[in-house]
Amino acid sequence: MEEFFDIEKLDKYKGWLKKINKYFNYEKVSLSKLWEFLTEQLSFNEGKYYDLKLSLMFLYDNFYGVDGQYDELDKSTILQKINDLVYEDDEMVLSKILDVPVFLLEEQGYSHYGDANVFSVLTDDSEYVVYSEDDIDEAYDEWKESYIEDVGIDDLYNIESYLEFDIDSSIVQDHISEEVYISLNDKTDDEIVEIAEMVDEKEDLETKISKLKKEKKDNKTKKFNFINDIKLIDSQIYDSEIMNDEGEYDQKIENLELEKEQIEELIINKDYDNEQIERDLDYFNHELFDLIEYKVKEVAEDLLFDEITNEIDSDPLNYFYHRYGFSYSDIIDYGFATFAQNDYFSDIFTDYERGSSMSTYDGVEEEIEHNGKTYYIHRLN
Repeated sequence: MEEFFDIEKLDKYKGWLKKINKYFNYEKVSLSKLWEFLTEQLSFNEGKYYDLKLSLMFLYDNFYGVDGQYDELDKSTILQKINDLVYEDDEMVLSKILDVPVFLLEEQGYSHYGDANVFSVLTDDSEYVVYSEDDIDEAYDEWKESYIEDVGIDDLYNIESYLEFDIDSSIVQDHISEEVYISLNDKTDDEIVEIAEMVDEKEDLETKISKLKKEKKDNKTKKFNFINDIKLIDSQIYDSEIMNDEGEYDQKIENLELEKEQIEELIINKDYDNEQIERDLDYFNHELFDLIEYKVKEVAEDLLFDEITNEIDSDPLNYFYHRYGFSYSDIIDYGFATFAQNDYFSDIFTDYERGSSMSTYDGVEEEIEHNGKTYYIHRLN
């Protein structure tokens, strides 16, 4: 602090602080905004003006109070504040390695990888992240996972060596069953029934179904005709009742009512017949479905399931990747294989590559000792 801050110039500092407050309408601004103002508007960039800029930044950061008032801005308080200042280890480490005052490091409130803080350096807007020896490995693992997400499983080097297949898994077994189904689904019902030697049974059921459908259609036509007959009779009854002043049409009306009742009885019988036909159709359709479905299962079990199982078992990667065209990511996402990620991490990514991987600006990892611990610094921009 002594290299730039002169307590004997406190009155001068106070004067500048008042001007700063007035310029910003007595509202506290971020240190980055204040730095920009002092640098670009006032050009406090060299020699004693640069020291003045640092001094004003320090006072503004540590003593700014409510409504632009400064808390106890006197020499003794300031000197005591300087003596009592305590900064976090990561701030001290970065300040040390960059050789800039700690208060010129602005914590950004987010992390890069892991839980380490990102700091912006007000002098040049560069950003750094500081990792302790306790969290660098976790951060590197997070980077590895993000690297895999960014690059994509399909483009990872030698990924095929880290795929682990389990042919007995339920997912692979379900896949085999599905392939059996698809294979049989390409065949017609007649082909399946012929394989099962059940042609006569299928034709017999189809004949019965066809006969029942025709009978159902005939009954529908008859019922329609009966309904029209009733409408005609109702019309005749209506006309007869209008002309039946003396009762001379009583017998005719009675006969028409009787005829209507007989036709209604026929309609009821047709409805009953149709209900029975529907039950018979359901039964024979179900029998026909069972006949075909049974043969599908028989063919799948006897001819295809074991064949596909043996093919996968002999070379699973060839089966899924080359024959069926699944990508590596498909194979993993669908559950046909698992990706031995930890083994891949330990084999492919080594600690000496950590800086080039995580330090996005220059690929350099700075290492520094502080309070008995090792810290690692990466520049981000």
